[in-house]
Amino acid sequence: MSDVNPDPQGDSPDFRLLLRFQNPQLERAFWAHDCRSTISLARFCYFNAVLIWGGFGLLDASMDPDKTATLWLIRFAVGEPVLLIALAVTYILPLSVWLKLLGLAVTFVLGMCVLGMLVVLGPPLSLTYYAGIILVLFPAYVFSLVRFSHAMALSLGLLAAYCWLTLSDDTNHSAIGAATLAFMTTTVYIGLVACFLLERARRRDFAHLRTIARTNNHFRRLSVLDDLTRLFNRRQLEASLDAAIDEYSRRSRQSAILLIDIDNFKMVNDGLGHGIGDRILVEAAASILDCLRPIDTAFRIGGDEFVVLLSNATGAEAVTVALKVKTAFSARYR
Repeated sequence: MSDVNPDPQGDSPDFRLLLRFQNPQLERAFWAHDCRSTISLARFCYFNAVLIWGGFGLLDASMDPDKTATLWLIRFAVGEPVLLIALAVTYILPLSVWLKLLGLAVTFVLGMCVLGMLVVLGPPLSLTYYAGIILVLFPAYVFSLVRFSHAMALSLGLLAAYCWLTLSDDTNHSAIGAATLAFMTTTVYIGLVACFLLERARRRDFAHLRTIARTNNHFRRLSVLDDLTRLFNRRQLEASLDAAIDEYSRRSRQSAILLIDIDNFKMVNDGLGHGIGDRILVEAAASILDCLRPIDTAFRIGGDEFVVLLSNATGAEAVTVALKVKTAFSARYR
């Protein structure tokens, strides 16, 4: 049952600070899967972000009239076009692995827009805009628009930008600056924790789905294999014959069937024991496989009876393969 090992290729996520699968190919497969599973959510978020971001323009108009033009310039000349472009990209490139980087870029631009508005307004009016940081970060972190490692870098970047834009401004009181920095840091921390836990859960679900799929494939294969010879069994023969008939109906590709048995096998099996008989059957299966082309398939349908399905083969080619099998049997058991 080694085929059902839950972690044959590093399927388990590395649950240290930076979430990551040990296998690079599996890491890429996870992000492709994650983009496919979250594309509808991303469209929903961007669509609502366009409406909410634009709707908050009414709040800008109720602030300092002298600064409304600047606020609208930031909101409608920078933030709104970025959101519209992001929404369009989710339809143009719906399964792109760049979807997470798109979320990173959009979140960073909107975060900088909010920080710019805070600086333009200055205290005390800027206090009404701190909720904008939450509205920007939390959807990105909680709705899987940004991967956790990117979210960490994004958060550090926004905090650094806030310190540079706000705390270095002499017009702001240091007490207010310290309080708002604490608010920002707490908000970012809560968002990062949520982002970490959700991505870890998605990675675990992905790993479990792969294990389930691998286990199902393993047992599905066992259901069509002969336990002794590891050739395909009668059930798979019926499916293969149906496929061959369908192939002939659609493309006129001929196939051939060889029926093979071992002379006097019952006498050997009864006289020398089932252990020797089983060994002969395994060796016979190996001999048959050695005589086939890569596109041919061998089956054991019971006892010493074997069937070979020769795909895309003429009668002459079937005779050639049959003689090879007969010669191989004669050389092994003469």
